[in-house]
Amino acid sequence: MTRNFKPHLKVGVMVSSLLLLTASAKLNAQEKKIKPENLPAAIRTAFTTGFPNAKIKGASTEVEGSVRYYEIESVDGSVRRDLLYSAEGALVEVEETIPNDALPESLRASLTRNYAKAEVVRSERVVRGTDTTFEVTMKIGSKRKEVKFNGAGVVLKDETKTTPKSKEMNRKESKDEEDDD
Repeated sequence: MTRNFKPHLKVGVMVSSLLLLTASAKLNAQEKKIKPENLPAAIRTAFTTGFPNAKIKGASTEVEGSVRYYEIESVDGSVRRDLLYSAEGALVEVEETIPNDALPESLRASLTRNYAKAEVVRSERVVRGTDTTFEVTMKIGSKRKEVKFNGAGVVLKDETKTTPKSKEMNRKESKDEEDDD
């Protein structure tokens, strides 16, 4: 009796191809840190014109699909701001810290209703084109929770960090402490 293993082979090839595509997409979207002075002139000009009092804290570049973007991490007084620019210098996205009381009322009501035991650590407004979302980082006991909301307070994404503090939180908090000195 002979068995036909070809269906299993086809499934194996399809799974391998899917894994390869996923890994390729992840590699393609990874950020690469660069020195701020290596930012293209169009981006430096757009940044200094749009945010004359802000100071650059870091810069990176990444490719999403076939489009190259440049990100500037900046601080402007007490406001932390990450700005995403196209290679031509067009502002694509602004992510900035905001006071918790600047969150829309419907979002604050959602926080009170759904995350009553959480302590809000940081609130950010993210504007990309005409879309505005809010990212709220909370502490619940020893866990961190990052929740993305739309302006009406609807949860778009909810991630719980199982470690006491994620690397990202440690990095951002240490930057905050350095800036306070």
